[in-house]
Amino acid sequence: MDKILTVSIAAYNVADYIEDTLESCIIDDMDSLEVLIVDDGATDNTPELAQKFVEKYPDTFKLIRKENGGYGTTINSGVEHATGKYFKLLDGDDYFDTDSLKEFIIRLKAETSDMVLTKNLEISNENGEEALPERGWYKYLESKMDISEMDSRILISMWNAAVKTELIKNNPYTYPKRYLYTDSLFVVNALARSKTIAFYDLELYKYRVDRIGQSTSSESLLKHCEDMYQVYLRVNEVYKKALSESNINKEILATHLAMTYLNYVSAGFMLNKKSSDNKKRLIELEKECKKSQPEVYKLAAQMSKRVSLMRLTCYLSYYLN
Repeated sequence: MDKILTVSIAAYNVADYIEDTLESCIIDDMDSLEVLIVDDGATDNTPELAQKFVEKYPDTFKLIRKENGGYGTTINSGVEHATGKYFKLLDGDDYFDTDSLKEFIIRLKAETSDMVLTKNLEISNENGEEALPERGWYKYLESKMDISEMDSRILISMWNAAVKTELIKNNPYTYPKRYLYTDSLFVVNALARSKTIAFYDLELYKYRVDRIGQSTSSESLLKHCEDMYQVYLRVNEVYKKALSESNINKEILATHLAMTYLNYVSAGFMLNKKSSDNKKRLIELEKECKKSQPEVYKLAAQMSKRVSLMRLTCYLSYYLN
């Protein structure tokens, strides 16, 4: 039977979580599901734990072993090996709502949209409490449309998106090595290739928060702010290329580009140690953005009160906490 959904799991040193992650992918209709566990050179027993699922469900679970290259290279491997109708990412320390996964696959069988969005829950790693974050696209739940018709201010996260596999295999993109936060680059690439989109009222993805070492922690953001800058540059490249395409919502791509820009500004300058040198670098970055991408420069101020205030005060407010 043809696979309906390929799930690509980045699995680097997640031995404490990988069994829960893979258990969440066990459904009645295993023939319709493909789960690619991409071992990114783990130094713990993540691959050994994953292998147990491969042995039990060899037609669904596949273990791909590779040398360590970072999150982007796990996406490359996943796309390369994917055979499903749709493609979705899952981090090795997160998991799915199994009942929602069953329903998701049933609905994907008849789906024709290029991209499909589902809800995600945030799960506290400390006490297991669940929260449903608000998303601008919830106003479109249980509808379908051309992406060009979407509200351009809507932001989409990796947790929410699945995309037709043929779109990313037939127009491949090589994700860079060694950088975190390439999941946002994946979303922008998917948006740039998609013409139509569907919105399902399913709480599918369960994202663990408050985990030590998490890439969204303040410590990690500071440590890897250069990664954010490199991702911003690559999202900018995708955006520029898309400007020549037809039936693409260029405004929504600009919104996502502005968000990657703001992520870098936050990590590189707001969370970082305040200094006159950093302030000078920030002003230079802002000048370059205003010159090369004026629409993104404008959006950044609309999306961030802090950036807007800095500009209004000629960056004197940069020193405020």
